[in-house]
Amino acid sequence: MTTLFLYMAVYLLPAFLLSHLALDVLLRNPRQVEHRLLSLFVFGYAMLFLVEFGRHLSPIDASPAFVTYWFGNAGILIFVCSVHFIVKVTGVGAKLPKWLYPYVIYLPLIPVALTFIRQENILNSQRFDQVGPWIYPEFNVSYLTTMTVGNVFHFLIIVLLMYALKRADRHEHQRVLRMLIWTAVVVLVWDVIFGYFQFRGVMPPYAYMYGGLVWTVALVVAMNRLDFLASYAKRYGTLYNLNPSAILLVDDTGRIESANPAARTLFHTVRVVNERFVDLLPEKKRDEWCEHYAQHFNAQKKFLEFETKIQTKSGQERYVVIDGDLRRGVTRSEITGTKSRMTSFWRRRRDD
Repeated sequence: MTTLFLYMAVYLLPAFLLSHLALDVLLRNPRQVEHRLLSLFVFGYAMLFLVEFGRHLSPIDASPAFVTYWFGNAGILIFVCSVHFIVKVTGVGAKLPKWLYPYVIYLPLIPVALTFIRQENILNSQRFDQVGPWIYPEFNVSYLTTMTVGNVFHFLIIVLLMYALKRADRHEHQRVLRMLIWTAVVVLVWDVIFGYFQFRGVMPPYAYMYGGLVWTVALVVAMNRLDFLASYAKRYGTLYNLNPSAILLVDDTGRIESANPAARTLFHTVRVVNERFVDLLPEKKRDEWCEHYAQHFNAQKKFLEFETKIQTKSGQERYVVIDGDLRRGVTRSEITGTKSRMTSFWRRRRDD
């Protein structure tokens, strides 16, 4: 039972935390390439810890299969996603020929296919022995070659980060990149020490994984600070609050649910929420607007350059031009004028 708790603390807990982190990164913006790459990178490390948990709970004879079909392939996934991610965020990928990038990065996936076709592992050890609770791999040519190639590319990642640091013009970006460079150097030293020396009986096998754990967390933290991983909500919130156009969110009854600072400025009041939008129009313009809006709202058709007036709380009238685009669940309309600009969203409560 004590051994089980040891395995859970050393392997299962990091696997759970990394899986959660990978899912969080992906859900922030699943359409963005950087999010998908970093999520796969983090998930790959979660798989390394999970396979080690399963391997140590299984008979030692099962270790070759675990390493051949799971551990080794997860390591290659980590490698290609890491390289692709760094190449993309540093801007190097944009300078490479389109016929070369990103395809050349995924050439290391060929051994993955060969593993399943030939039913043998050409990259990792196939012999294992147990010392205390740990099952260690044999150091052979395949293991040492794979470890060396990985460290060489880790060094190249440091070079790419230094290149990005040289090109960075913002102090915050420079500070984050320096943090990444120093973290990468420490992790490389860790990989060299614990990748080429096993410290049997003292450290778990493949102890270099914990350097990868640190590197993974550092990447996520850095990309959050660089705002690569800003969620849709965060980005929308920034645009919503800083947009010079007035933005209103109006439900299908015509009542305003939300208004950005520019909207309050436009209407000369801080009390815009819960007002009916039609009440912000001069009386002589209300019927015309209601008829026009209802026609396009119910037909789910966009409208362009609808001219009308709005009336501020101070009684001032302003000419505006409305461009409306009805989307499923939310209607987006943009109102522009020579002296003001307003964007409104109308939300449908019923499911169309």
